[in-house]
Amino acid sequence: MGRTWIWVVLALMLVAGTAACGASGGNPAIRAHSSSSATPSAAVRTVARAGSVVGSLPRYQPSKVISEAAGHIQLSSIDPVSKVASFYRNALKSRGWRILSDGKNAGSVDMVAMLGTTGVGITIGHADPAGTSILVLACDC
Repeated sequence: MGRTWIWVVLALMLVAGTAACGASGGNPAIRAHSSSSATPSAAVRTVARAGSVVGSLPRYQPSKVISEAAGHIQLSSIDPVSKVASFYRNALKSRGWRILSDGKNAGSVDMVAMLGTTGVGITIGHADPAGTSILVLACDC
């Protein structure tokens, strides 16, 4: 059940991130980036940039890393969802990110933010047995 929840959240985050990235009103640079003619080196640069974005955001403490790769990190903490969400709201705002959405759903918080052409999605929710799961995904839009 827990792994299914992670995949559902990941899918929702990707949809939200894509929507946030499309909020540029048809920016030609974004269309060019997302077209099938993008070169492999452009894709490598995109993944590297997304990875550096995730690395530049502070990691909530106390937490432990569950998984990490270029463009995403999943953490686990014993602190409540509300405390973790407040931390990330403040971290994003203090670094100049524009929070596009900040939704609360049945025990979880989903945020989407932009800084220039870079988007980040953060999902914070209850995890079994007790604790909070934190998922941070970035995209170079």
